[in-house]
Amino acid sequence: MSRICLVRHGATSWTGRRYCGRADPRLTAVGRAQADEAADRLAAMGLRVGEIRTSPLRRARQTAARIARRLDAPVIVDERLVETDFGAAEGLTLEAVRARWPELVDRILASDPAVDWPDGESAAAARARATEVADDLRATPDDVVVVSHGMTIRALADLLASEPAVPGQAVAPPGGIVVIAPASASVAPAPAAASASAPAPAPAPAPASAPPQGAR
Repeated sequence: MSRICLVRHGATSWTGRRYCGRADPRLTAVGRAQADEAADRLAAMGLRVGEIRTSPLRRARQTAARIARRLDAPVIVDERLVETDFGAAEGLTLEAVRARWPELVDRILASDPAVDWPDGESAAAARARATEVADDLRATPDDVVVVSHGMTIRALADLLASEPAVPGQAVAPPGGIVVIAPASASVAPAPAAASASAPAPAPAPAPASAPPQGAR
């Protein structure tokens, strides 16, 4: 298995504020800077990238396009890399979700992987989607970059690593990278770029009612 780099899209106006599953906001200026920083980090890793696979959602496609320009690699849209469908929780803050489904929030905060979203995607359906992608990625001969979303990246990292991920270990921040290394098939953060570039500006602090990292 070659190196698989799981990249979370850059920030949108919903990031850190509302659950954003199948909604389709575009990257903010901060999100574009985060995508460029991710591209620089990937370029510094000496990858032999055969392709960049991306979710069809705009925030992921915009991130993938900026990475593709830096790596000079083709982009393939994979519908299976879409974010979890949060159903009735889509667009809500964490506190709004807690008011309607308190037990659901307890499970989310405990990093329970078997969450069925109200009127949305079941845990079994999300897992089946991620399993198909993971099987394809294992057979990829070249290094591959995958641009997706918090929940999908967490599921892929758990499936691809030889050891189960510690809860929260593979939760990438916006523009973050999780590397699945071939030697041990372990989850590891991407190294910093060899030549330092200006860091992307940080998003505004998330309010107390923000969804947890990896679910927006």
